[in-house]
Amino acid sequence: SMEYFGLTAEETDYAAAIAMVLEASGLERSPARVNIFFQVEDEEGGVCPVVTAAPYAADAARCYRLMLSSAPVVHPYFVHKSMSSMFHWMERRNARLLGYDDAVLVQQGNVLIETTTAALVFGDGTNFCTPNSMDKLESTALEGARELLHIHGCTIRSHSANTFRHAYVLNSLIGMRPVVALQGVPFEPDEETCRRVTALICS
Repeated sequence: SMEYFGLTAEETDYAAAIAMVLEASGLERSPARVNIFFQVEDEEGGVCPVVTAAPYAADAARCYRLMLSSAPVVHPYFVHKSMSSMFHWMERRNARLLGYDDAVLVQQGNVLIETTTAALVFGDGTNFCTPNSMDKLESTALEGARELLHIHGCTIRSHSANTFRHAYVLNSLIGMRPVVALQGVPFEPDEETCRRVTALICS
C-alpha cells in the first residue's frame, strides 16, 4: 500500500519495536492487538512508523450476525489499509448500534466483498469459497486457512448467500468464527472447521 501511494518508510526492526511497546504497556504476557501506523506529514513521501499496542481478548464463543453495508464500495483506496478505512469503521459502528456484530461491504449489485474487520468464507461442509473481489484487503488469516481448506474465489450476491450451508468470518485476532445470520439469512454454525483453522492461524 505504501508503494501504491508513493510512500517510503525508514528501516525499522519491527520485532524489537513491538517488544518494547508491549513491555512498556505491561502486555508482554497477555493477548494484545498491535498496530503499526505510518503518519504522512509532508509531500515528499517519507513516513515514520508508529507502533501501538492495546489489550485484546477475543470472544472465542461468539457466532456472528452480520448486516449489509448501507452503501456500496466504489473507491480504489478501499483495497488499502489507510484512513480510507473510516468508511469501514462507520459501517461497523452502525451495525453494532443495530444489534449486529459487523457489516458486510458490498460492490454495486450487492456483490459481497468482506466484513469491515474480517474476511468472509462460505461453504457447504466440503467446498469453500471466498468473495473474489479486487476491492478487498489482503488477509493473512485467509491465506493461513488455505493451508487446511481448499478455498476458491467466487462471486456471491446478497440474494444468493442462502445457497450456502455455512458462513465464516476470519482474521488474525479472532481466528475463524461461524456466521449464523446475514441480513436475516440463517447459516448453520460449523464449529469444527472454525476450531481447526483457528488453531492454525492463531498459533
